[in-house]
Amino acid sequence: MYTMLLLVAMSEALNTHVEQCLDDIESSYNHLLCNPQAPAMTQTAPEEFTVQFNIENQGYVVSSVSSFRVNVKRANAPHAADRFYNMVINQMFAGQRFYRVVAGWVAQFGVNGHPAVNAVYNYQHNVPGAIIPSDPVVLSNVRGTLSYSAAYDATTGRAVNMTSELFINFDDNSEVLDPLGFAPFGTIDSVDTVERRINNLYGEMPSICKEGADGTANPHWQDARCLGPNEKRVYSEGTDYLKQSFPLMTFIQSASIYGPDPNRGGGNSGGTSDGQGNDEKEGWVEFAIILGVVLTVVVGIVVAIVRNKKKRKVIVGNSEVDSTVIFDKL
Repeated sequence: MYTMLLLVAMSEALNTHVEQCLDDIESSYNHLLCNPQAPAMTQTAPEEFTVQFNIENQGYVVSSVSSFRVNVKRANAPHAADRFYNMVINQMFAGQRFYRVVAGWVAQFGVNGHPAVNAVYNYQHNVPGAIIPSDPVVLSNVRGTLSYSAAYDATTGRAVNMTSELFINFDDNSEVLDPLGFAPFGTIDSVDTVERRINNLYGEMPSICKEGADGTANPHWQDARCLGPNEKRVYSEGTDYLKQSFPLMTFIQSASIYGPDPNRGGGNSGGTSDGQGNDEKEGWVEFAIILGVVLTVVVGIVVAIVRNKKKRKVIVGNSEVDSTVIFDKL
């Protein structure tokens, strides 16, 4: 009986994170994210589907917008694909930052902008339904694949407690990550372009650099740029912390199903099926921005020359002459 009472008390305590999330959530976030056991968050994903991410880089002078697509085959990792699908259709990724981007290794994201949502998917809180079951590794962690980030269980030597955090492999990490149990479920179109567009200015998180080899699977931790955020604050403060302290981080404007969604009888579409139309459009936008900057500089130089020429006119006697002629004779 005491055991039953303890389990009930634990269940009530754990569900307070769900209740708090439902109380705190703002209209800009989907309240369905608050309960990972709800029917809206436990739908079975289509066998194959594509997700388009629209991302933005905010510079001090010019901002740029681009997109990339993730192709998912549920058979690669069913539990991972299902959670990803449900996070997409319930707007989990809108406003998120790529908060850990290590050049030549990975780009990590998946922490929501609202702290109340993050409390639900923090594996340490063990909210019912938040942690997804592990999948066997079918697809290797080669360059351009998408996997879930995880905690490490030293007893089993395996990745555990996957909830919502994801990473894109920017290298062939299969030798290290496959044996640990990281199971990719999707592939990124044009990963070379995606890697160029996701800002790696801040690099690794300082806590990882301090812990060293014992605290990370990052093979570059010794020579990585360690200017990233505090992960605890990413969870507890969300977007407000990252916007204020890391203004140049690439962020996600939106993520949605691209093309038909068999589960919902529709979907979003645009560009061409291989993404080339979208890339060409982005290329023209970048060209137009550069051309505009160049023209602005040229016009500024011409205006400065004309103004300078006017200033050189001086009065000698009753005549206005070019001052350069006089100065040449001095």
